[in-house]
Amino acid sequence: MLTVPEFKARALPVGVSHVDLQRLWSLREGVVAVCQPGQDGSDPRPQYLALPGDLIGAERLAGEAPPSHLCVLSAATLLAVPCDTAAQRQGLLAPALAQARRQARDFLSLRSGALADRVRHLLLMLGATHGEEVDLKLPQLRQLSALLDASPEAICRVLGGLKKMDVLVAQQHRQTRVLRRALNDFVVPSGLSSGRTVRRPTVRAA
Repeated sequence: MLTVPEFKARALPVGVSHVDLQRLWSLREGVVAVCQPGQDGSDPRPQYLALPGDLIGAERLAGEAPPSHLCVLSAATLLAVPCDTAAQRQGLLAPALAQARRQARDFLSLRSGALADRVRHLLLMLGATHGEEVDLKLPQLRQLSALLDASPEAICRVLGGLKKMDVLVAQQHRQTRVLRRALNDFVVPSGLSSGRTVRRPTVRAA
């Protein structure tokens, strides 16, 4: 994780935020989807996910324009990163490159393979800095749809199936408890991957 001086911090609530990415930021806590604006007024299109410790706006180190929207998936705090001198920018290039490679792998895992596996990977990312049980306010279905490249209906079926199998537990105030160990050990049944209803096996009395 990159260590930066805390000379300027910014808190971001869940939702879509416009942040000055002409400044370089480090994500201290939360999970953020870094997006490009959608076409014809559509929702912003996710480019990659930033996790705690990641740089946001690192594209400017290579002279490229950074994305213009942040979709905050869990309440986030950004720290401004000084990069005014050549030495500062040079020191940031190696972690930025390693981060970009990891983010590419993470994003591929959210957009390919069985949908249940994609949902599981995203849930683990959202609760990555918490303990074995974490209560999350899940992103809106349209945000999940954009991240996972799947229809809201199919995502609903997968989330419902995970709840039926006690991997997710509904809580008050629209919170969902994620049981990380159960999610890590969970083997996706074919019915859940295809979006069909999955029922827990019944135990017959002897």
